[in-house]
Amino acid sequence: MKIRSKKIIRYKGPVYDLQISNSPSYNVNGVIVHNSSAGCLVSFVLDIVRVDPLKFNLSFERFLSPSRVGKSMVDIDVDFSSSKRDMVKKYIEQRYGGERVCSIGTYTTLQLKAAIKDISRQKQIPIGTVEYFTAALDIDQHADWEELFKEASKKLTIKNFIKDHGDVIEKIRIILGQPKAASVHACATLILPEGQNIYNTVPIRSEVKNNEMILVSEWEGSFIEQAGYLKEDILGISQLEKFENIIERVRQSSGEEIDIYSLPLDQEEVYNLFQEGYNSDVFHLGSTLLTQYSKEMKPQNIWDLIYSLALCRPGPMENNFHRDFLDVRFGRKKSKPYPGTEEITKDTAGILIMQEQIMRTCVEVGGIPLANVDDVRKALGKKDLKVLGPYKEQFLKGAIEKGYNEDKMIELWEAMLEFSKYSFNASHSTVYAITAYVCQYLKWKYPIQFWTVAFQYADDKDISRYISEIHKTGILQLHSPNINSSAKQFTFNLEKKEIYWSIGHIKRCGDVSLSHILEERERNGEFFSFKEFLQRVPKNKVNKAVVENLLYSGAFDELENIKRPIDRLKLINYLKEFAGKKGDFEKIDNAIKEGIVTCNWWWLLLQKNVSGYAFFDYESIIRENKDWKNLEYISLGELNLGEYNTKFDDYSTHVTAGVIQEIDIRKSKDGVEFARILLENNYDTAFFFVRGFDNFKKHKDYIMLFKKGDIFIGSGIPQYNKWLKQNVIQSVSDFNCEGLSTGI
Repeated sequence: MKIRSKKIIRYKGPVYDLQISNSPSYNVNGVIVHNSSAGCLVSFVLDIVRVDPLKFNLSFERFLSPSRVGKSMVDIDVDFSSSKRDMVKKYIEQRYGGERVCSIGTYTTLQLKAAIKDISRQKQIPIGTVEYFTAALDIDQHADWEELFKEASKKLTIKNFIKDHGDVIEKIRIILGQPKAASVHACATLILPEGQNIYNTVPIRSEVKNNEMILVSEWEGSFIEQAGYLKEDILGISQLEKFENIIERVRQSSGEEIDIYSLPLDQEEVYNLFQEGYNSDVFHLGSTLLTQYSKEMKPQNIWDLIYSLALCRPGPMENNFHRDFLDVRFGRKKSKPYPGTEEITKDTAGILIMQEQIMRTCVEVGGIPLANVDDVRKALGKKDLKVLGPYKEQFLKGAIEKGYNEDKMIELWEAMLEFSKYSFNASHSTVYAITAYVCQYLKWKYPIQFWTVAFQYADDKDISRYISEIHKTGILQLHSPNINSSAKQFTFNLEKKEIYWSIGHIKRCGDVSLSHILEERERNGEFFSFKEFLQRVPKNKVNKAVVENLLYSGAFDELENIKRPIDRLKLINYLKEFAGKKGDFEKIDNAIKEGIVTCNWWWLLLQKNVSGYAFFDYESIIRENKDWKNLEYISLGELNLGEYNTKFDDYSTHVTAGVIQEIDIRKSKDGVEFARILLENNYDTAFFFVRGFDNFKKHKDYIMLFKKGDIFIGSGIPQYNKWLKQNVIQSVSDFNCEGLSTGI
């Protein structure tokens, strides 16, 4: 690379040196830098950023330009491992001195729903009426006042509330967006220059956070920057902590050292996972929306991941650009770029989706100097017409001088004005796409270690998706808890490619009980039988309720060579004998009297309810009832969620089943009640609608007996729901249903 010319710009602000590298303990296997600083070659050379800006065509001017000098300090947004964020903040205080560092304050503002509730409370409108109204509002958290009327045009409930309480609606307009409460920014930190201190430079207040008194600036981040001070974002994210744990598990099991920033970005097997939608626990791309988009886009390289992150955002989606991109990619439409942008948008289907593309257009089409294009970008995004006026004239003049049609250039300028509201930072999208790729690479190359860590950090809502993906890929075996192999966290056997369910996920098995079980196993070896287990663990620490749930979860199945869930009854009988008169087994005795303990589904349902893990043979359960013998069974996995399945065009009636996750009783526009039941069928989920043909009215009393955790069986038609954008089951004219419960 030959340097043709050079120009020295004297940066008049102070330069800060955040030497986290001085202490590697803060920085295990790197950090994620996610803002425009990824476009700075110096950051890359100094190893601050691990993304080559030349390779990914990132813009330095998006990070720093002469027009920014003297206006605001450039900063590098750094994501650290969540477990090390507080350590990093303490390091900064030690490095620069506590009197030069403080957290930055922020202010929550009144949003639409909160404003409605506050004004309605002041007007003494019944809380039930207000809650019903706000629940009907399907709006974004930051929706403006006009959104109320858009919603009113769709829903009668909202329209009637607005008509009945016009004074409330009018007052909302006045207070919307006003400051409501002071708080602390999640990651922003102020670092003052040498010779200054926070006590006589910025207004500050004290606040208690995590039982610790901290100092916080009264100024928000934007005012800090306007004053010329450095605002450094130090964000702790769990993904980096997961990386650390996966890397450590790989190191312990094989001695292999992994550098996640040196992985090949062209691994075909990794992109195959994205194409199949196996995105569970993948950074950002693991959302339902982006998982479905991955299946449709069929990404083949890192650029596809970058574009998908930029396209699947509110602005592009509102304008249907994410669909246009796919239509052009797969030949359903022709690309229609604006004159002069053909080369700039050749990889994005003729669509301006990146902020850097708009900046290039200003330079290459309009002749605006690179030094000024970031100012243009900011002004376009804010629609600051005062600032934009001279730039628009300059852009049109430069474009016309290059031979472009004036009308087309005016049209292009207006398009950029519109695009800038939602265009994405290419540096941000690139870094996050690479992070997502790293997740998927680790899942492909080290599945045991990846999933063990994923389950460790999972919320209950995540676990179903994880199990579903593992089951479909068949890449490893997931087992129910094992009293001799399981621990508080999920444990793995690398040679057998097995993961054992966590005992810590079993209800009532808390830290005290678990610690005594594990200590006994560690001290005196594995348990040899259920009887021996009862004799070895302290009864006052591991009580009957804990033992029962361990038994129901299948924790003793391997120990006692139990092949069928119903055979666990012999362990219950021994437990009753062991407990003697002190044991209360009324519930299980009632279930025995009813005869349902002789059904495998009863034991599996109990296992699922106490541990969260069980697989059912739903078709066999359904066939036990002759009422269903003439209907074809369909699993929820077959519904192919989120994608219309032409298999269901014949509208034939099927029977399905699943464990109830929630029952939502709603009313149609006509005021007719119906039920929307969320079912989970071996970790695939779908909605079952009981509506039409007076179905809910006929079966309401029976359906209202169902509860979360019961098995629901029902007949209906598989069809696509355009509002939910997924396939559902819709009840039919001869609808029937059945519920199965443990009774415990």
